[in-house]
Amino acid sequence: VRMAVQYSRTDMAVVEQFVAGVEISVDVYVENGHAHVLCVSNNDKIADKDKFIIFRGRCPAKEAEPVRDKIERAAQQITDAFGLKNSPMLIQLITDGKDIYILEFSARTGGGTKFLRIKRFTGFDVIAAVVDLTEGKRPHCVPTYTAKYLADEFIYCYPGCFDRLDGFEELCAAGIISDYYTFKWRGATFGEIASSGDRVGGFTVMADTYEELQEKHNAAAAGIRVLDPDGKDIMRHDLLTAL
Repeated sequence: VRMAVQYSRTDMAVVEQFVAGVEISVDVYVENGHAHVLCVSNNDKIADKDKFIIFRGRCPAKEAEPVRDKIERAAQQITDAFGLKNSPMLIQLITDGKDIYILEFSARTGGGTKFLRIKRFTGFDVIAAVVDLTEGKRPHCVPTYTAKYLADEFIYCYPGCFDRLDGFEELCAAGIISDYYTFKWRGATFGEIASSGDRVGGFTVMADTYEELQEKHNAAAAGIRVLDPDGKDIMRHDLLTAL
C-alpha cells in the first residue's frame, strides 16, 4: 500500500489517496517533445517493513500491460505540461490493473545500473544520448528491442568477506546470462543487508519467451557462488527466487 497521486484522463494531479497495487518504473526518452516509452519494469524487493531493498528488476512488467496506453498518455502529458523537449525521464507509478497512479517523475534516467537495462532491452544508450545533448547534438531515439524479456538480478551476501565470484564466466560462455558485473572489491566485508549499496554484484538474463527466461534464471541461480577467502559460499541464494 502506497500513497499516490491519482491520474485521470482530464487532469494530471487530482487527489492524494492510499492505493494498493504494483509499483512500476517507466523509463522515457523525450525527443523533440515526443515521449518515447522505452522500458516499463518492476522491481522485486526484500520483504522488510523498514527498508526497500531491490534484489531484481524485470521488464516488461506484465502488470502494466492492461494500462500501457494510459502510461504512454501520462508520459506525453507530463512532457507537454513541463515543456520537455529533449531529455530522459523517469516515472514511478502504481497500477491496480485498471488505472495508474503517479508517485513521482523527474527529467533523468534511473539510477545505478538502470541505464544498462534500458540499453540491453531496447538498444538505446540513454547515457550516450545525454552526453550528446550536453554537446549540442540531437540523438535520434530508435528502440530495437533485442529481447522480449529481461531480468536483472542483484546479488547480496551473508556477513563475511568477499574474495571472488564463481561460475559467472562459464554461464556467460554458455549463453545462460548475457553479462555480469561486480560492485565490491576483493576483501570487502559484509554485515547485515541494510541498503541496495550492500549488493556485491549482479547479472542479466535475456530471452525471447518467459519460459526461456525462467529456465535461464534457474540455471544461473544454481550455477553461481560468491566465495570468501576460505572458499566458503556466502551468497544469499534465497534471494534468487523463482521468476
